[in-house]
Parts: sequence; C-alpha cells; structure tokens
Amino acid sequence: MEQAGDSTFPNWPEFRRLFAYDDLVGKLVQNRYEVVRRLGAGGMGVVFLARHIHLDKHFALKIISPRFLDDPQIGQRFLLEARAASKIDHPNVVNITDFGPPEEGPAFFAMEYLEGEDLARLLAREGPLPWTRALPIAAQIARALAAAHQRGVIHRDIKPQNCLRITRDDNPDFIKVLDFGLAKVLTSTGKSAWTVGGSPGYIAPEIYRGGRTDHRVDIFATGALLHTLLIGRLPAQTPEDVALPPGAPILHLADLPPPLRALLARALHDDPEHRHPSAEALLAAIDETRAALAAELAGASAAVPADMSPRPARHWPLAAAAAAALAALILVATLSWRPISDPGEASPRPVPADSPVATTAARRVQADSPVAATADPPPAPVPADSPVAATSAAPEQPVPRDSSTTPPASRKPSDVPRRPPPAFDLPAAQALLHKQSARLAACKADSSFRGVTTIVRLVGTVQVDPRGHATVTLPPGYDLNACIERLVASLQFRVSATGGSFDHTFLL
Repeated sequence: MEQAGDSTFPNWPEFRRLFAYDDLVGKLVQNRYEVVRRLGAGGMGVVFLARHIHLDKHFALKIISPRFLDDPQIGQRFLLEARAASKIDHPNVVNITDFGPPEEGPAFFAMEYLEGEDLARLLAREGPLPWTRALPIAAQIARALAAAHQRGVIHRDIKPQNCLRITRDDNPDFIKVLDFGLAKVLTSTGKSAWTVGGSPGYIAPEIYRGGRTDHRVDIFATGALLHTLLIGRLPAQTPEDVALPPGAPILHLADLPPPLRALLARALHDDPEHRHPSAEALLAAIDETRAALAAELAGASAAVPADMSPRPARHWPLAAAAAAALAALILVATLSWRPISDPGEASPRPVPADSPVATTAARRVQADSPVAATADPPPAPVPADSPVAATSAAPEQPVPRDSSTTPPASRKPSDVPRRPPPAFDLPAAQALLHKQSARLAACKADSSFRGVTTIVRLVGTVQVDPRGHATVTLPPGYDLNACIERLVASLQFRVSATGGSFDHTFLL
C-alpha cells in the first residue's frame, strides 16, 4: 500500500481515516491494553494483539471499524451484542472478558487470545476431511450453538473463517466459535455488503426470501459447513469452482455413505420446518451418524467367523464399481483365451495339403502362433540349378529395421510420447489479469474504499495452481475487498506443470 508521502493521495487524511487504528501499535487503549500488532480485519472491526499491562497477559482486542465511527448507535449495538455473547459460558465459544464504551473512544471488546488457524485455512491446506475428523468438528460447533441459543443469541454467520482450530488437551481439532451475534449489528444497520446477514453459501434460504428467521439459520449454516469439510466445497459449487490442494480427491455427494447424506439433506433443507429443530437435535443426529459409521467400519474390518456363514455386506458406490470392473476384466480374459491343443479332444480328420481349407487353416495358425509374429515366412522351394539358388545359399546378413518406417497404425499408444505440461507463463498470467483492470471500478464500490476520491493501490499476491485456478492474498490485515478475490477467482489462467505466483498492483 502507498505511504503517506505519496503525492497521488491529495486527500490523504480522508484515506488515512480508514486505517487510523494502525497508529495504535505501541500505544495504550483505555490505560490498560498495550497494542502489540495488528492481527486482521473483518466487516465489523479490526483485531489487534494487546497486552494487559496489569495482568501481563495477552488478549485479542476487537475495535469497531473506523467507518462506523460517525454512527454512535452502531457502537452501542456493538457492545450490546458483545455483552450478550460474553454470557455464553462454553468451552467451544471464545470468551469475552472486557469492554470499552464508545463514550471513551472507539468501542471495543477484549477476547481470549488463541493461537491456531481457522477452518478455511485448514481446508486450503488439506482439502476434504474424513468423516472421522469432520463430524467431531461439527459436533463441537453444534454444542457451541446449543449454549448460545439457550441464551437467546443467534450467531447468523457460521462459516469456516469464524471457527478457530486450536490444540487443547492433546486434541489438535479443538474448536472455538467466534463473533457471536455481530452479524445482527450489520444486518440492522444496513451497512454491510450482505445486509441480509451472513456469508454467501452459508445463508439460509428463508433469509433471502425475507421471511421470519430464527435459530434454524444456524442449523443450515452448520450443514453447509459440514458439507464443505467433507467434500471441499459448498453445496451449490462444482469441482471447477474451487482449487483443492495438490493430491486432494475430487469428491461428490454420492461418494459419501448414506448416513452422512441423510444428515446433510436434513440440515440443508430449504424449509426450516424440515431441518433439525434445534442445535441439540443436530448434535444428537451427528452422534447417531458417527455411531452408525463406526459400527459399519468395525463390521467391515472384523475377522471372518469360523463357521464361514455368509453375512450380508454393505457396499459403497466406489467398492461396487471396483468389483464390477474386476469382474469385467476376468470375463474378457476368459473369452479371449484359446488353448492350442486339448489332449482330451479327438484328433481331427486329416485334410489334403492342397485343400483350400488347409491353406486357410495354415494361415490362421501362422497368424495366431507366437512364432509368426517374430519370424519371416519360409521361402518357396527353388530348383538347385537356378541362379537364385546360389545366391540364397549364402548366409543372409541381418537387415536393420528402421522404426521410423513403421506404419503409425502398427504402433502402440504407449509408444507415442506424451507432451509434458508447459512451464508457468508469468507474462501471460500478468497480461490476463491486466485486461480485467477495468472491472475493478465495481470492486471499489463494494469495499471499504467507497467514498474515497483518491486512487487506492493495493499490492496483492496472486497464486495460480497447475489447473489454472487462482487466489489472491491482500496485504496482512487489509482483507477488505472480497470483490478483488472474486475477480481473480473467475479468471482461467493457462494450465501449467507446477503453477506459480506473482504480485499485482490493484488500482481502485
């Protein structure tokens, strides 16, 4: 990002206001929190790592976004929702410990500082998770929702980015749910990019329809999250819409066991009346699904009983397809195998040598014989006094075979060399993104830079995978523009052997 001395920012104070909190690093907030560094930013506020000078303990400080400073009502609602969330006493909910009223500066609240990664980063690194990991993660989210719903607090924005994965008590997949109730603040003010409340792909259908909503919007979002954990993408997405990490399988809903498909179908039902009625019911369904799958897995790995009595087996689609393919191979091999002779078969009746049947049979035997494929046919008899006989009596010299003269039809497919994928074409990738620069005007209107009359420059890193799908990473702490991310993700770069990355300056 450009510095303050850049002459291209004639309205620098107006622009700097968006990032005024950067000046807090190294300073005290409310005379007790020393700001250490910026951790990130979201739609509601900016998060800093801060040290409580009296307790000598680190906390995560979430300060209301500067763009809401002109509306004191937003600051009040910010604190009201934070107070409600602080009353959710549950291990899977991030603990809120302190508040800062807007009368004494920007509204903020302090949370326990946790070192870990959100589920979005986990999916980007590992791809789809096995059900043995995904279901325990979903169960923890359901427990957090059950505790919140009992307090009358609805999350409204369950997504991978709001679920933090940490290590606790030797469990590397311990989940902490963030930002309870804050989506309600943005929804009521109408100043969010998604005024309906929530994130695309996780928003319940009744929210789009404008009807009455309740805690079951969290049930739908949790179902969408579980779908993403198991398959690697949202229910409405296709394999081409996401870039999975190298080696990750491309899965479909049909690849999941029936108990998992039934669980997802109910949680993701368009009609909230047909979903799980509560977070407790969703948790019970998750536990039942885990038990059913565990029993199925134990039955498949158990030893064969001594009486060898047949037992009904359950086959998943992939196992059935593999068995069918094996049977087809055995059938083809059986039909194509022909014995040269059968000792038990009666000798055939002799056929005269000059018979057309004998000639045809001899040709067939020569064609079918292994020797016929490698040896030349015997020459016709030549009279002893013929000039040709003297020449043919001399030993033949081997004639080298020229493989280049072999007709193409006689070559095997494996003999044709495959062209390796090309190297990553950096100039072509940069040119493709540069062509789309005109579309960035809409990105500015859909971001925190709206209303800024100067040109905003953001240098982002574009990562292109071997399949030509790309993602963009903006400067740390300045993930303010989802439109840029959608723009880059919609482009199709050239397929390459390894992919690559490059920096690009986005002008807004």
